[in-house]
Amino acid sequence: MALRNQESKTFTLKRIRAGTRLFLKGGLFHPLAIIIAIFIVFSCYNIVKSTGYQKMVGLYLSLDSFLLPIYVLQAAFHVIRDAKTTIFELNLLKDWYLLFFSRLLALGIAITPLLLALAIILYLGNLSHLILPLIVRFITYISIAALAMLLQSRKGSLLFLVVSFIILPFGAQIIFSYTSAQGEVIDPILSIVLYFLAPITSTIYCELLSLNLTLAQLLTILTSLIIILLSAITFKKLEYEI
Repeated sequence: MALRNQESKTFTLKRIRAGTRLFLKGGLFHPLAIIIAIFIVFSCYNIVKSTGYQKMVGLYLSLDSFLLPIYVLQAAFHVIRDAKTTIFELNLLKDWYLLFFSRLLALGIAITPLLLALAIILYLGNLSHLILPLIVRFITYISIAALAMLLQSRKGSLLFLVVSFIILPFGAQIIFSYTSAQGEVIDPILSIVLYFLAPITSTIYCELLSLNLTLAQLLTILTSLIIILLSAITFKKLEYEI
């Protein structure tokens, strides 16, 4: 029995590796994507070296609503496939959940090197308090990508990713700026929504939130995990027309 369980685990791990390799070999690390990642790293390095208000503006624009989202957007869009490709991949992997989580794992592998580089830059720039929000940001990216995979139209998925990765976080910055000018505090529900959409910007404007940052981070991570789980269940129940 123990040998059979060991063989089953080994077989499952091999299938996961095979599924992830399927997306990694499909051009996930495209030369253009690498160029974008290098540009983001150097841009953030220069932003961290700056001082005053420009530093904060540059950080939330680059990490929450512009540069970093563009890189994650292209990586997420790569693992989102049309119906015919999905059915073809399913015939190869033989399991809906394996296909779903292989896509997310490939996305995680694609964005992890950039995450590590940005974390090092923040640490060297005495901004280590932004590293955890950056990690939370990557978790929310993966959960949003999981939702986008449920849309059977690649155009619809792209629109959803653009709105979720770029437009809504930029809108969050507008809300923070307006609330700061009014001298008000954001209510708890909106605080968690804003933290989910823009963790780094929310950390910079933490005095405007009516939630403790630790609680906001835990709720955001929990929400992201629930989204991923429910998306996996829904993904298995999707019906594709070829």
